[in-house]
Amino acid sequence: MDKRTFKPDESIPVYVDLEAVSEGVYIARAWGEAGSNIPGFWISLRTEDGRPAQSCGSGSESLPAGLLSPSEVFKKDFFLLAAGKSIGIGHDLPCVPLTPGQYRIEAGYSPNYPQTAKIARLPEARGLVLDHVLNAVPITIEIR
Repeated sequence: MDKRTFKPDESIPVYVDLEAVSEGVYIARAWGEAGSNIPGFWISLRTEDGRPAQSCGSGSESLPAGLLSPSEVFKKDFFLLAAGKSIGIGHDLPCVPLTPGQYRIEAGYSPNYPQTAKIARLPEARGLVLDHVLNAVPITIEIR
């Protein structure tokens, strides 16, 4: 974030980035706003005590198409994000409260793909499949 203090009617742009280190990491080829069975990023605004602060939001829902084996899914639906490379998503936070105060922006990446745990155990994955949620360090902002 370029700044951390905003007016009540000002947009709050946020960008979340996932950067691969070491040998890289396998992630799902199709990703977006994380939700049930959809891998990707999530961003939320919370009060200092952790309660949701936005008056709206979005959700995602997807069901797996077909019953391919984990090995076939790995070949077809996953790719290696090489060390030093990154992917990310950015947008303005929707439905920001107009009440002055301090808030926390929380964000992260969630693998959410239905077969991720099985794919992570494949020998050809070499232990490089991202199979757990990664939470970013929360950022405190102020609305005044």
